[in-house]
Amino acid sequence: MKRLSLFKIFFMTHIVFMTILINDAIFRWSGISFYMTFREFLPNLAMMILIFTLMAMLIAVILKLIEILGKSITKRLGIAIGFGMLYAWSFLVVVSVLMVKYLKFWIDSFTSVPYWNIFRFVVLVMILVCASVLTWKLRERLITSITERLKPVFWVFLLISLCSILVAGHHIFQRGGQASPSPARVSHVDSSKPNIILVTFDALSARDMSLNGYERITTPFLEEFVKESHLFTRFHANSNFTTTSLASMLTSKYPWAHQIYHLEGVSEVIRKENLAKVLRENGYTTMAFVANNAVNPLQMDIVKDFDILVPYYKMWFPSRISTSLILIASRELDNYFYITRRWLEFYFHKIFSWGDTANSEFPIHLAFDSFFDQVTTIRKPFFAWIHLMPPHAPYLPPEPHKNTFAGKLEMASSQAQQNFRWGPYPLSQQSEIDSLRKRYDEFILYCDAELKGFVNRLKENRLYDQSLLILSSDHGEMFERGYYTHGGPYLYEPLVHIPMIIHEPGQTHGTQIDTLSEFIDLAPTLLDYIEIPIPKWMEGESFLTVMRGGTPSTRFKFSMWFEKNRSLNHPITTGTVAIFEGDFKLIHYIKENRSELYNLSVDPKEEHDLIDEETQVAQWLKSTILERIQQINATRMESRKRKNEPAITNEK
Repeated sequence: MKRLSLFKIFFMTHIVFMTILINDAIFRWSGISFYMTFREFLPNLAMMILIFTLMAMLIAVILKLIEILGKSITKRLGIAIGFGMLYAWSFLVVVSVLMVKYLKFWIDSFTSVPYWNIFRFVVLVMILVCASVLTWKLRERLITSITERLKPVFWVFLLISLCSILVAGHHIFQRGGQASPSPARVSHVDSSKPNIILVTFDALSARDMSLNGYERITTPFLEEFVKESHLFTRFHANSNFTTTSLASMLTSKYPWAHQIYHLEGVSEVIRKENLAKVLRENGYTTMAFVANNAVNPLQMDIVKDFDILVPYYKMWFPSRISTSLILIASRELDNYFYITRRWLEFYFHKIFSWGDTANSEFPIHLAFDSFFDQVTTIRKPFFAWIHLMPPHAPYLPPEPHKNTFAGKLEMASSQAQQNFRWGPYPLSQQSEIDSLRKRYDEFILYCDAELKGFVNRLKENRLYDQSLLILSSDHGEMFERGYYTHGGPYLYEPLVHIPMIIHEPGQTHGTQIDTLSEFIDLAPTLLDYIEIPIPKWMEGESFLTVMRGGTPSTRFKFSMWFEKNRSLNHPITTGTVAIFEGDFKLIHYIKENRSELYNLSVDPKEEHDLIDEETQVAQWLKSTILERIQQINATRMESRKRKNEPAITNEK
């Protein structure tokens, strides 16, 4: 077989890459459509097409260089290798495998295939055999046959790539300047107001803090700190995973109001109505140091409401190839193509899955250092939101906290921990999950020690007595009931009971507040504290009165999970809602029409379901949930009807 031209190699690699991308894009759109319009998705797809086209060019050049080098070596050795046949065989195998995968995707849309793994193995063997026979039979004619038959496909793909340049370029031009803050409307700046420092940890459950009676000593510093602070013992997140929960914190709205149900979701609500925007318009310098790339203000599209935004990748310390590549992609793409970067993240984890580390790639001190680098030169008062990745998985505490609760070799690396998938697990793995929890508790101990250093630095910089300091978390973590980590349909206490500690400027005595409170109440409380009017659009209510010893609110509290629903003003048809009233907590699973009821005062671990014993309470709380959802759905249906938009109710 004659030596292939570089163009013919690119011809085949481009078709393969575009086939992979189209297959993946169709699959991803089925999920992305739940929270994004196709018009918003298209620029990200266009950028992905350009990246894949460039990758196809690069691979073609590499293959050509390998061919030239290989021909030179084999010629000297007197060995004949048909590189053209090898390319053709590889092309047939890859395209055939992709076709089978694509077929499986469509079959799964209608029904499941029994014994799919066996069937897939048999098909793969058949593909290898058929490709080998076809390659051998056709030999010289194979490349010509492939290029002639697929020439229209290649030119269509190339035209799509060229059009993608226009789409991506227009998107960059359209979004130009959106990454910088807009001028704040400030009538008067009162420098006597306190600074606000909000520190949130990722996946810190109140249930694993010795501060709250947990058996392992995980928070020795905080146990001293609360002696001069307000400790809320019954504080709850409004959801069980990051984006939804922190959107509620920033907007003071329940998830069914702000409609950020998904990891990558953004809504018009948070763009227009959020805590940082209100503070900035009232004279506060706003800053964000958010280490989790899913909730960085850039991704939540509220970057204009922050005067200073430190990129999250400056708070990362990558030690694996996949994380390093994600960091590079983040620098180049996040301003304009966030979904593209998330998409590439999937490939980086799949292709570069090797490599292990025993150290966290998100050290807390990097975020705190970034804060102190900025705070010395800015105008005061300021609002600083610091969101830290630990103790989020993988649980990799540094020395001297490592091995405090777990054995030296017990779940000691990221690879060992990642062998356990998030979500349901068989009870036969409970001992391994218990080992993971030990590492998690060590990670909390590390967080506690870093907090101690942070508070000491605040004192050294004379900020401690000038600032309102809030310590909290976005959600908890679970290691029981056959469910691991967070997210998913469950709203048990390990997932939604989070810490809330508030230290006022100059406060010297601590108080313990045992009344129910929730994340949407934080924003109005902060505004109430600094005497800024609370906007009517905030659903939460200030608990400042409770901090001063007043009567607590009797309003219902809620936590909810709607990830299987479409946002974009579609009706709620599935998911889970927890309602808190007094000592009672009812968890209702919407689609299954099933509920659980617990009395948290006597059953804090939620082991005794009272659904058949306290029937009146259960019916009252369940009907309250259903009435709220019915009202929300009716409003949304009417809104979509006015806009002539169809309401789609199918779930993921």
